[in-house]
Amino acid sequence: MKTPKKTARDHKDSAAVGWCAVHEKRSYDSRKRARNAIRQINGERMRAYACDAVDGQFHIGHLPDNVRRGAITAPEVYRP
Repeated sequence: MKTPKKTARDHKDSAAVGWCAVHEKRSYDSRKRARNAIRQINGERMRAYACDAVDGQFHIGHLPDNVRRGAITAPEVYRP
C-alpha cells in the first residue's frame, strides 16, 4: 500500500519556533529552517519569505499563479 503524501496541514513541524498571530502561520527563526520545512513536505511551488510583522521570523507559502506562469517575477510581487 502506498504511503499518502504529506501536506502542509499534516506536517508536524519541529523546525517551527512558534505561531505568528498576525499572519496565522508557523514562524521559523531563519530562512534556512523554513526552506528545510518546505523540503520535508515536498512543498513544490512554495517559498520561504520574511515576516513583515516580526523581525527575524520567516514563513512558508505558495507562489502566486502569475509568478508560476512567468507573467511576473517574485520580486515584483514581494518587493514592489
